[in-house]
Amino acid sequence: IGGGYGPTVEPEKFLEFLDFVCLGEGDECILGMVISKDPREVNNVAWLENGKLLYNKLAKGVNLNEAAYPNWDLDNKYMVEDNAIKSFEDVYDITAYDIFASRGCPAGCTYCMASHWNDMYGKYGAGISGIRLRSPESVIDELLIAKEKYNLGFVRFKDSIFGFNEKWFYKFMDLYDEEIGLKFFCYLDERFIDEDRIKRLVSSGLDRTVVGIQSANEKIRKDIMKRNISDDGLVEYANLVVKYGMRLQYDIIGWNPFEDNNTLREGTKFLKRLPKGDLTGMFQLKVFHGSRLDSMIKERTPKPLSNKDYEYWAWIYQMIL
Repeated sequence: IGGGYGPTVEPEKFLEFLDFVCLGEGDECILGMVISKDPREVNNVAWLENGKLLYNKLAKGVNLNEAAYPNWDLDNKYMVEDNAIKSFEDVYDITAYDIFASRGCPAGCTYCMASHWNDMYGKYGAGISGIRLRSPESVIDELLIAKEKYNLGFVRFKDSIFGFNEKWFYKFMDLYDEEIGLKFFCYLDERFIDEDRIKRLVSSGLDRTVVGIQSANEKIRKDIMKRNISDDGLVEYANLVVKYGMRLQYDIIGWNPFEDNNTLREGTKFLKRLPKGDLTGMFQLKVFHGSRLDSMIKERTPKPLSNKDYEYWAWIYQMIL
């Protein structure tokens, strides 16, 4: 069985080598597959029959406050990587705890499926909220259990954008300071954060974050990626992060077919305005089938540069930042 964004948007591709895939959320689906004598009776399950895709209706989104907490015990867990099977205890540090306080994303970037839940579910005649928040109490309860069980030293909030809801944010941080008090990491976004919340995060233990640039060209960032962030806004935000002493990583997505040597060259002028970071994440764009970016590429048919050109600018960007 398999699941995730890929199997949800391209089930036929994954069913070439899997028996079943889960479409959309898997919390209740995986339980159904364990309990049921026939996985074909379970909501959200898809399979191939005589070469034809068949699937059951998609259940409404799970109540995040009632969903089971992940089990990160090290025994009987394995990771497959580079054609090798590795024991979980050899590759995972359980004292650093990964947790989600939300599902979905309040942004609408064309290349990322985190905000496209309605698009994905709509393909199967279903609907789901594009962004959901757990209660502050639910997140704290999970962390308290993990803190006692795994001797935690660090927390990683893996939400696409943490703290976008101001009322939720301050209630949660009060509880976090009182009950947890560990250093942590989270993803922020200058469109959904302000200086007061940054100050509060730092005082509560945030010591590093990521500034998502994605494209060094403002027009492509806004028009193609649908990230409505100006160059000036990114510079101001990055300086704010540095002002409060946080370590900084920049993320950039390269290999974008809408970029050419002129836009990439122009991008260097903007990057030189940014404060230096500790790390730069240079990513190669992979286009999800059925994503909004996929549709744009099919409509406009941009001509990609050579791999050598993309690699050249990736190194230039790394050195500047």
